Amino acid sequence: MNKLLTARLELIPCSYEYGKIIVENKSLLKSAMGLDISDNWPLEDLKDFLPAYLEMIQSDPLLLGWGIWLIVHEEEQKIIGDIGFKGKPDDNGNIEIGYSVVPEYRRQGYCHEASRGLVGCAFEQLGVNKILAECDKDNISSIRILEKLHMHLIERNDQMLNWELTKTSWEKSHFA
Repeated sequence: MNKLLTARLELIPCSYEYGKIIVENKSLLKSAMGLDISDNWPLEDLKDFLPAYLEMIQSDPLLLGWGIWLIVHEEEQKIIGDIGFKGKPDDNGNIEIGYSVVPEYRRQGYCHEASRGLVGCAFEQLGVNKILAECDKDNISSIRILEKLHMHLIERNDQMLNWELTKTSWEKSHFA
């Protein structure tokens, strides 16, 4: 999958090279990509996941597009967050999505816009039947994003909520 454009954003798949720069010295990303970078990016979840992602994409370059994507504010040419999948579709055609936007860009619809763009692209790929997500039960903003995507709450426990969106459900809600 190549980069994606939405109304206000550009989504760029995070290559091994970009990921390595983020881990080693994110300030070099500006010269490598020609983009500004939000001071608060990357958030802790991405920092924690990046080393594993680098190993995964190095051993399987076809993972590009099924992992991390950088969320770029088109007008400002600035990385404001990240979104992505936790790997290629499984044998049932399921993939799991995750996302984050730095605090100063929250509550402006960017995460929903990026999620909608990436979900739509994913469902265009052969073999993707269902998109899964999980969020903390107290993360109201994430819950709203998942609801706006027309995801269905399928399970809850003490801490987490689990969601799903089938390709059929996506097509009905977005092309009706």
